Amino acid sequence: MALTDDQKSNIRRYLGAPDISRQYDLRLESAMDAVSPEGEIRVVDYLRELETIRAQLEDARLCRLKIKVVEDIVLQGPEEIRILWKEGNRIARDLGVALFFQLRRMPFGVAAPNWMTPGTSPGYIMGRG
Repeated sequence: MALTDDQKSNIRRYLGAPDISRQYDLRLESAMDAVSPEGEIRVVDYLRELETIRAQLEDARLCRLKIKVVEDIVLQGPEEIRILWKEGNRIARDLGVALFFQLRRMPFGVAAPNWMTPGTSPGYIMGRG
C-alpha cells in the first residue's frame, strides 16, 4: 500500500517543503514513493499524531486560552501551547528522519531548525533540526 496524495501533501507541509510541484524536491518525493511497508506504517502514525496536535492547538487557541481557572482546576494557557508546539516539532523531526529529509522549517511555533541558524551549514544531520 502506497502513501496517498493527501498524505504526501501533509508530509510536505509538516517538513516545510513546498506543495507546488512534485518535481521541486525529488529526494523527498523519491523517499515517499520508496518507503517500506513498515516505514509507511510509522509515517502514517506520525501524520496522525501531528494532526492530533494540530487539533489540540486549535482547541487551546479558541477555547482554553480564554479560561484560566475552572472551579479548582488551573489551566496552563500559553504554556500548554508551548508544550504542544515542542511535541509537534519533535514528531515532525522524527517524520523527517524516517524519510531521511531535513526539516526546512518547524511546523509548530516560531523556532527555526538548527541548520538555519546563521553561520551553520544546511547539511543533513540525523536527529537534529
